[in-house]
Amino acid sequence: MSSKIKILFPVGSLYPNESGGVSLSVYWLLKGLYRTDKVEITTITTTYGISTGRIPENVWLDTDYGKVIYLRNKYHKLGFPIIKEFLKKIKHCDIVQLSSIFYPPSIFCFFIAKFFNKKIIWSSRGSVDDVEFKKMKFFKLVTLFIIKIFTKNITFHATSNEEVAFIKKRLGNNVNIINITNYVILPEKVHVQKENYLLFIGRFHDKKGIDNLLISLKKSSLFISSNFTLKIAGDYNNDYGRQMLELHKSLDLNNKVVFIGHVEGEEKQKIIAKAYFLFMPSFSENFGIVTAEALSQGTPVVASIYSPWQNLQEYQAGFWVDNTSHTLAKTIDQIIQMPSDVYQKYINNSYQLVKNELDIHNNINKWLQLYSSVHNT
Repeated sequence: MSSKIKILFPVGSLYPNESGGVSLSVYWLLKGLYRTDKVEITTITTTYGISTGRIPENVWLDTDYGKVIYLRNKYHKLGFPIIKEFLKKIKHCDIVQLSSIFYPPSIFCFFIAKFFNKKIIWSSRGSVDDVEFKKMKFFKLVTLFIIKIFTKNITFHATSNEEVAFIKKRLGNNVNIINITNYVILPEKVHVQKENYLLFIGRFHDKKGIDNLLISLKKSSLFISSNFTLKIAGDYNNDYGRQMLELHKSLDLNNKVVFIGHVEGEEKQKIIAKAYFLFMPSFSENFGIVTAEALSQGTPVVASIYSPWQNLQEYQAGFWVDNTSHTLAKTIDQIIQMPSDVYQKYINNSYQLVKNELDIHNNINKWLQLYSSVHNT
């Protein structure tokens, strides 16, 4: 009989879906855990965000990130197939690890796990920060009111000190919280020449600060007359995306800003690797997966102070600044004027930062210790 701790992950989306931070961060964690061969991991997910035919559907797969099933799910937010499969597997696990507090299948799986008296780790994934909490606020308040009654045997997982504070703000100071940042699997480096474009890559949401970035280009004293451009990657087919398209037209940036749509896989890595700097001017980020991806390709980053990336400045791998258009404009001017030898140091330091601080294989013991502690309480 195996003595390994059995961990069950129900998650709404997973790599090869690359459209959200949860998909990648959970995937990287699973890869790191599988390589240790010290825990038994089972993942229930969906085909959300994955093109048809890219991965087998509705069958259990043995992968290098554990046993996983990708279920076809017509209504992603409801996730009935996840709940149905979860009911089949719940009796055979020791720990349930949930992601995103307000994702409906996570809520259902939480109560099922409580019924079976299972230990629970619940990763917030930025779901309780002030910006996200404004949406569907009444539903979220009611959900948290009920969850507070059942917080025994729950460990909430945060990825930053800021997220710890948000969890305490929503659920009280007495809840059990573990703070472990997102670790990454370092991708194969793409060896390409840097090009003179700045890059934003991510989802189109008003918390991402894309509007401030666009306005900063106009305020910059050097950008318009320089040979630099800005590429914006991501699915802009929503209200905020359409607003950004209109804003860039009204700012007369048509020749300096290109919206390139959703990118993934090798194409995404190549676009990141070629970029001169990546920008993440968000109003709120519990981590910011794209920053780790950029650093992994030796691309320096400008991240806002509302993200946990102050070590960009400590390593001289980028800038950690407020996300006002005035500050971003000054930072853009500094980048454009940066001497080539200084810029090369930024490139080298970028990869060194992520290798030293965020390589999951060097840090997986933190998770193994957590599982052991939760299992034995």
